[in-house]
Amino acid sequence: MKNKFKIFSGNFDNGSVDFYIPKIKIINNLEKINMASTYLLPVMESEVRALVKSKYYPSRIEVLKDALRTLFETKPDLKILAALEMYRDNEVSLSRAAEIAGVTTVEFKEILANRGVALVSEAKSTGEVDEKAEKLSKYLK
Repeated sequence: MKNKFKIFSGNFDNGSVDFYIPKIKIINNLEKINMASTYLLPVMESEVRALVKSKYYPSRIEVLKDALRTLFETKPDLKILAALEMYRDNEVSLSRAAEIAGVTTVEFKEILANRGVALVSEAKSTGEVDEKAEKLSKYLK
């Protein structure tokens, strides 16, 4: 599940369950999470429905957003883990990954070094630079 981020894994009386959501959507835009692809145990689904029905939350997505916010607040190492994975997969830049992790760019570089993760070169190829320069020159004419 390369494009998914596991947010929870557990064993229950009814079996085991893993919760995945799209990686990039965790931080960038929680509104876009597809609730149909998020599977809840029946008891959890009932609890979510009850919270929405009680009008404590306006929608199911708001319950999930609050749950994720609480998860990341109580386990800040998960923010770092998510940022590392997103950086490794070239989904975010170094500075954006540091922002997601809640640390400075220098601190994030130290985290990368401590975990043996190589810095990704963010330099553009000559071809990409030439292409952008050509587009810009056409735009300016």
